[in-house]
Amino acid sequence: MIIQKYNMDVLRITKFNGGFSSGDKIGTVGSFFYGQNLDIHSEPDKLQVSPVATKDSGSIITDLVLFMTSEGVNNDVYALGDTGNFYKRTASTGVWSLLRTLGGANGQGLGYFNNLIYYASGNSVGTYNPATGAFNETVHSLNAATWHPMACFLDKIVIGNGIYLASIDASTIWSSDNLMLITDYEIKCLEVLGGGNWLGIGTTKADKTDARFFTWDGYSTNYNDVITINENGINAITNNQGMILINAGTSGNIYQYNGSSLVKLKSFPLIEKNLTALCYPGSVCNFRGNSLLAVSTGSSLTVNRTVYSWTSKDKNYPKVLNSEFTPSHGNLTGTTNEIGSLFSEGESSLFISWKNGSSYGVDLVDGTGAFATAEYQSIIFDIGRVEYKKFFNAIKLRLARILRTGESIDVYYDADRTGSWTAFAENIDFATDGAIIEKTIPCQLNATELQIRIVFTNTNNTSSAIAAVLLKLTITSNAF
Repeated sequence: MIIQKYNMDVLRITKFNGGFSSGDKIGTVGSFFYGQNLDIHSEPDKLQVSPVATKDSGSIITDLVLFMTSEGVNNDVYALGDTGNFYKRTASTGVWSLLRTLGGANGQGLGYFNNLIYYASGNSVGTYNPATGAFNETVHSLNAATWHPMACFLDKIVIGNGIYLASIDASTIWSSDNLMLITDYEIKCLEVLGGGNWLGIGTTKADKTDARFFTWDGYSTNYNDVITINENGINAITNNQGMILINAGTSGNIYQYNGSSLVKLKSFPLIEKNLTALCYPGSVCNFRGNSLLAVSTGSSLTVNRTVYSWTSKDKNYPKVLNSEFTPSHGNLTGTTNEIGSLFSEGESSLFISWKNGSSYGVDLVDGTGAFATAEYQSIIFDIGRVEYKKFFNAIKLRLARILRTGESIDVYYDADRTGSWTAFAENIDFATDGAIIEKTIPCQLNATELQIRIVFTNTNNTSSAIAAVLLKLTITSNAF
């Protein structure tokens, strides 16, 4: 038996901006197994905490908001809930109010066009006039459908109408069947593509793994192209400077439309086999140049129902999946926890609507403050030598800025896939360590494979930041 023993300087974790890894040991450079509320893009050489999501709606919201929009004069935000509640957020005061409970008692679509807020509830199109405060609940009738999504396209507002695409132009001329799709494919989501000259139409077919994505130029009597994928429905579409992302099916899959096909990019992590997780049509948007998708619903008990981003710092970095924002209630999992919609008002405000059990609300992310907690879990490390036992005798955290009042960092490990975390003997805490920039924690740890967990805690609306995690080790064992 040959015993090998040799020293290795350190295991260095110095890159954190690779997003969720595809496997527990292998991913892109800087990827991690799990993350929550992590800011990995604003300064890509640091691991820090995202800006906090704070409840903005008080006690006004009493159902799950499925769609949000704003008008073009005062930038007031309007929201439509799943029981027909129609809300307004007055931009000048930041105050939410309930304007009306619609007769249709549900929320199927919402959009702003030609100085009016259009909405669909109870298979009817209605309007609200922001200038006069007048409602008209029965402007037009729609075919029976679960969703009636809306989008401003060319010189009209288009509305999903079952297998048809309805429209209203600037002269209020109504067409219930501007475009007809294939029988049995109900329109679920709409998005304007490219520079605004094409419309993307996502459809679903009941109980069939046959989703079709249509494109239309706005003038032809028929759709221009159709792509079929083996998924149970196209759930949501978002367009960010020509990058078109689609959530399709019930397994959390994210696709990119490249002009001729749908290419699978990633899946939402932590979905159990044979269980489901998906977006609602309104739970996607762009915020500060980043594409956001939220897990809205499904049967999965382990998927995090948070707001994910698919983005990068700039062209020099790959686009990756990251969990950016947890709703203010703080609960991550469970089938009674849903995100209804996302809406970006300008460059400064992101609104997130949610349901948590029997509670409802709309959060605001405006770039101020930081989440009170955030978490990072590394991939599993074996130093490229899974056959050898390693002895770890110290871990050092090098911070990217001096620790400040109210900030602490707890560090844990899982040795050889036990499935549980053990805390290192010491943590980093301003209350005991002061304004430090690094700390070395001794340990006596034997493991073939090692995974690291870091938990940020902030009580003063600031975020600590990590530049590097270093583990001193010796490889010392026989291979077999």
